[in-house]
Amino acid sequence: MLGNRACFEFNFRGPSFTCDTACSSALYATILCCQQIEDGCWGGVAGGANACLLPMTTIGFCKAGMLSRSGRCKSFDASADGYARAEGAGCVFLESVDGANFHWAFVRGRGVMLNDGKTSGVAVPSLQGQIGMFRDALKRAEIDASKVGYVEAHAPGTWAGDQVESIALGKTMGRSKESEYNVPLPIGSVKSNMGHLEGAGASGIAGIIKLVLMMRHERLVPLCPSAFQERREDVPWDSLGIFPLAKDMRWPQGPVGFVSSFGFGGAGAVCGFERPQKAEENLQSQFCFVFSGMGTQEPKMLQKLPGGLRPLLDSMSDHLKKLGFSYDLLELEDEIDKRKKSDQDDTDLSQVAIFAHQVCLAHWLIEMGVKPRICIGHSLGEVAAFYVAERISLETAVAIIYHRARRLSSVKPGRMMAMMLDDGDNAQQIIQRVAPDLAVAAYNSAKDCVVAGTEESIQALKSWMSKKGKRFVELHGVKKAFHSQHVQEVHRLRCGSNIYQNH
Repeated sequence: MLGNRACFEFNFRGPSFTCDTACSSALYATILCCQQIEDGCWGGVAGGANACLLPMTTIGFCKAGMLSRSGRCKSFDASADGYARAEGAGCVFLESVDGANFHWAFVRGRGVMLNDGKTSGVAVPSLQGQIGMFRDALKRAEIDASKVGYVEAHAPGTWAGDQVESIALGKTMGRSKESEYNVPLPIGSVKSNMGHLEGAGASGIAGIIKLVLMMRHERLVPLCPSAFQERREDVPWDSLGIFPLAKDMRWPQGPVGFVSSFGFGGAGAVCGFERPQKAEENLQSQFCFVFSGMGTQEPKMLQKLPGGLRPLLDSMSDHLKKLGFSYDLLELEDEIDKRKKSDQDDTDLSQVAIFAHQVCLAHWLIEMGVKPRICIGHSLGEVAAFYVAERISLETAVAIIYHRARRLSSVKPGRMMAMMLDDGDNAQQIIQRVAPDLAVAAYNSAKDCVVAGTEESIQALKSWMSKKGKRFVELHGVKKAFHSQHVQEVHRLRCGSNIYQNH
């Protein structure tokens, strides 16, 4: 039902199913998604998630000798002693090349799914089976092994699994000394850095995301230094023409990379991906940055930002202090927490924090090469949108948000509530009947709107919705009736020579 529930929530149409092949489930799902696109679907979503909720699962894996005593996936390392469990979720969106507006990467040949067949044990891998699968993957991708630039291997850090996969890769994709590149093939595994997302999880998806990001930035991410210190001796690395990547390096020659994933029951999958050409990347890069309004704040969100953004935060703090703001941005969140615990309004602080967070995230994305073609803002998000779109300076944007937040914090208290509409419902008619001083603050969709008003009016609407069996969500973190006549007194704000209108 998991796939069906996702389709219900997002209104997806077409084939929907859950794939279970143990540790290779997510990569199997990706390849099956490609098959559906070839059969006529215009696009699809493949993903997985893993949460370690039950201690019995961990106990069982410990008894089976599968988990590392060190708590690390020591992929390809001489001291590998099992894998470390990890939690996470991820998904990829795939669509036909003809219909895609932007390509992060191309899937080469859809991929290969095979089972090891009969071995000495259900969890014992087959060398010949994996050799055959890697060869089939090259054939399906219609590419010579010499054109492969990198392989994101399964390599969870198990003794038998890593050895068999390494040898199979070397015998099929390894580079001889006579090859045109004259260097061995680099291989790695994201499990070294974050652990193993296991059977029902996104193990293969994590590998795809890592590979595609490395292609885009033309840098290879090495194995985690604390998990990889000495390569294992039972793999003839030099003669196989492969090597575990211990240091970061530029993407090598070779336009294609592969991701492999193996379930401990024998179900394996391999899929090839190709980098878009630079000219095409520039042509297709059409990003839209959307900046949201109130309600998106979370504890310590500014303190969690990458350290490289500190100069930008300091610059905004300096502008704020000149205007009379009493807090450093990194200290601001502690004051917000204090007010929340005592149920005090924090509009004058939260809006500043959200704006600063949005600006920092936008700068970080732009530095990573993700540049917006369009910037859209809702409510206070309009200020960051105007700044990132280079329509106003940072100093002006900071002044606007400071005065906006300060003035809005002075208006009378109010409440907001999201209400879900059934077929035939009209939000305006409902509030006119129940509490006429309420206002529709925003239409999120045809069946979902947000209303704003006094505490008494929101409670009246809430009671009416409950009696009618209709769904609603009270926005407890919002202490003002934003986007209504109740904040009309701050309709226009003047900051220097710039005017900001609050609608």
